[in-house]
Amino acid sequence: MCWLPVAPRAASPCQHKRRQQTSRAMSGSTKKNKSPEIRSLKKRADFLRLRHPKKNGGYYRSTGAFLLQAAPAAETVSASPESSASSRYGLVVTKKMGNAVTRNRIKRRLRACIKSLLPLYGKPGYDYVLVARQAALKLPFAVMLDDLKQALVWPDSPTATKK
Repeated sequence: MCWLPVAPRAASPCQHKRRQQTSRAMSGSTKKNKSPEIRSLKKRADFLRLRHPKKNGGYYRSTGAFLLQAAPAAETVSASPESSASSRYGLVVTKKMGNAVTRNRIKRRLRACIKSLLPLYGKPGYDYVLVARQAALKLPFAVMLDDLKQALVWPDSPTATKK
């Protein structure tokens, strides 16, 4: 058996890395373009605060696929200038919905709805939580988009009444 001499790593990068470098150079960016105005809720306290949104000056709206809970962001969150103009969202999908594959599919569908409509219809400085229902798995995506749009613009509509 004959061993071939190997060049030092710094002298010649492997083909895989070379392909990555050229594809990045061709695309023009090294990072994904994430929308800075939409972030996800991370802390349990934020989810608990939105559990009763009317106490915090918010609202909730029930649809077939989900329950939307919205409230203004807490003072601690909006203290930084970048977060005061941003909206945050959270997803709640319980184990009653099914196994992990089913729950992940529901989360992907809801996340896609949020990413497409929240920048257009969401209020800056608000936090939103979507609590999934079983219908979120079977409803057509266009119906879910329409439901979310109506739920986001509901408080601003002239026929809306605060209960």
